[in-house]
Amino acid sequence: MVYPRIRRRNPEEVIKHFLSEEMGITDEIKFERVHRMGKPIPGKHRPIVAKFGSFKDKEMVRKAAPRMLKGKTYGVNEQFPREVNERRKRLIPHLKEAKRQDKKVVLKVDKLYIDNRPFVPNADPNDHRSRNSDRRAPVVNASASSRMT
Repeated sequence: MVYPRIRRRNPEEVIKHFLSEEMGITDEIKFERVHRMGKPIPGKHRPIVAKFGSFKDKEMVRKAAPRMLKGKTYGVNEQFPREVNERRKRLIPHLKEAKRQDKKVVLKVDKLYIDNRPFVPNADPNDHRSRNSDRRAPVVNASASSRMT
């Protein structure tokens, strides 16, 4: 997870302070690794990346963040590989449009669900194969299948 830019030396201390003071989480949370991203640039703050020791702790922080950090200038988010971020970026316009239409929208990792149905960009709504592109049945060549008797 990536955390806001707060000035202190030890990133793990910063995270623990942030969790207790900003988010009200006083549970003892173990981290596997905590570090800052990128190279230091004078006058710039670097985000902090924290790898939690347990999934339970990560989810507790992730789920509390929207409620506890509403209206603040910083936030908490998951860190994904570049490819996933690129796929998410392509889905954002569709997500925003669906929200404008008051549809139920969920973005899970790099999959977009609109009204509980998987969304496939550039798909023909009448083509059932495009909706379930991950589960397509193999295509059988008609001329080849007629010879296989």
